[in-house]
Amino acid sequence: MAEFATVARPYAQALYQLGNETDGLSRWHDCLQLLAMTMQDTNVMSLYANPNFSVEQRVNFLSEICESQQFNLNRTESNFLKLLADNQRLSILPEIYTQYYDLQIKNTGYLAVEVISTYAIKPAQKKTLIEALEQRFNKKIELNVTIDRKILGGWVIRASGQVIDLSVRGRLAQLASTL
Repeated sequence: MAEFATVARPYAQALYQLGNETDGLSRWHDCLQLLAMTMQDTNVMSLYANPNFSVEQRVNFLSEICESQQFNLNRTESNFLKLLADNQRLSILPEIYTQYYDLQIKNTGYLAVEVISTYAIKPAQKKTLIEALEQRFNKKIELNVTIDRKILGGWVIRASGQVIDLSVRGRLAQLASTL
């Protein structure tokens, strides 16, 4: 995984710079997000691993998936995809997206916060939580919600190297250690 991060970093930085220069940051974000999700699909990965699947077929296949999601790749995006395919780097698309997203958040003054919950957070709760976190960290908040039933209830909040455990599981563990 560390190797993927090292290989993905220059791609993410170049795309961020290109997006910044061409006012296309959000377009590249959407493109990379879709391609990353596609490359994480097990069916796509099995096709990608097939040695009989040519570079051109891989690029065409990914382009068709993007089109099916109403996202038509422009020439630059298609060339980027071809470059990755030629260098056998399509598998690092999820890591490129992650690093691109981190650059985007970092350079816009936002703080990425992950909230782990047992249920989907209602819009009113989300708004209140964002306001409280913005006040605590004195930054704009980019909230990512992950569902995990193992925490039994409540939330676990991860931000800027801090963990705020408001989960039932965390409270039970705290109670058990106290007893």
